[in-house]
Amino acid sequence: MDNKEHFLAFLKTHPAVRFVRLLWLDYTSTLRVRVLTARHYLRLSESGRAHGLGRLYMTLIDNDAPLAASYSNAGTGQAYLMPDLSSLRVCPWMENHATVFCFFRQNESDPKHAVGHEDTLSELCPRLALRKCLADTTSKGERFLVGFEIEFTCTMVKDPAPAESLPRVHQASGLRTLESVMLPILCKIAESLERIGIDVEHFHAEAEIDQFELVTAPYSPLEAVDNLIITRETIRKISSDHGVDVSFHPSHPANNGLHLNISLLGMGSTVRDVEDCFLAGILDHLASIFGFGLPHPESYIRTSPGHQCIGRYKTWGTQNREAPIRRKGAGFWEMRFLDSSTNVYLCLAALLYAGRSGIESEAQLTLSDCNGNQVSVHPHISELTLK
Repeated sequence: MDNKEHFLAFLKTHPAVRFVRLLWLDYTSTLRVRVLTARHYLRLSESGRAHGLGRLYMTLIDNDAPLAASYSNAGTGQAYLMPDLSSLRVCPWMENHATVFCFFRQNESDPKHAVGHEDTLSELCPRLALRKCLADTTSKGERFLVGFEIEFTCTMVKDPAPAESLPRVHQASGLRTLESVMLPILCKIAESLERIGIDVEHFHAEAEIDQFELVTAPYSPLEAVDNLIITRETIRKISSDHGVDVSFHPSHPANNGLHLNISLLGMGSTVRDVEDCFLAGILDHLASIFGFGLPHPESYIRTSPGHQCIGRYKTWGTQNREAPIRRKGAGFWEMRFLDSSTNVYLCLAALLYAGRSGIESEAQLTLSDCNGNQVSVHPHISELTLK
């Protein structure tokens, strides 16, 4: 089924759709969008053309200055958004909008204009980096499932009436905390996501004041990251509609993390035969992976010891929430060091490549399971700090 036929079939199922949001995540983890009318999107599909934009839209920073601003030709050139139709779905909070994630493409003149041709897509594209990684790391039968635990802080946009302005009691997993404001909002978020095929496992009040967590079900890696992005935007938009401002910031007003759960499946040998090698590969490259998972100085506030965030040291532990990597079962880990400033396409690609290198080299897991105080158990382990 080509692009046009796929989209026409989608419109037949979702006749209310009038607009299509072309989404891409840039290097600063900023979600960017071009909104096309459904009619114009269909015309592009019929002609085999793609929507064009400046090539620096992958490398803009917050003040819209390109990362290559000193480059004399920074304002020249063209890129194109190539929709990945496997990600086409209705917008959870606006039924007349559809969303689709895009790859960046280098040029439109290449006759190989079909969606997904690797040689016409830009090497700058983070989403392509993950897809290429999956093609490389699954060549010998490995499969992965990925889910996320999303932490966020909620603030009332409008001050409550004086009679309602007494401080609310906030308790981790507290029923009173959940029911005070957020329970109906979180229920609506979960229902909206499930209508478009994104399953939510659970949600609860977290440890810090006005902090909550929502956990998504596991999916294949690329689909999981797409789902994460849609989930965060759904949390933000539906909460805003109910007068609640949401922050995913890693250090203010709370230490909000983005925990990545990953399962290793489908090996020719048993998972237990290779899980230590996979973990050893990640630990060998952990300092570099931190560059993807914790990209800002503010991210490292979560490395303060004693807060059950990341901990201070390069280690891992079974059910240890004070370690950057928590083992939850055979071939099943929680990468606790990510936050929402992470470009998760790039970070997950880095994790999988590192784990794969450990399997290929039969790397030895030299750090033992840390199930207590990190320093007393491993007195010579390295600190995870910015230097």
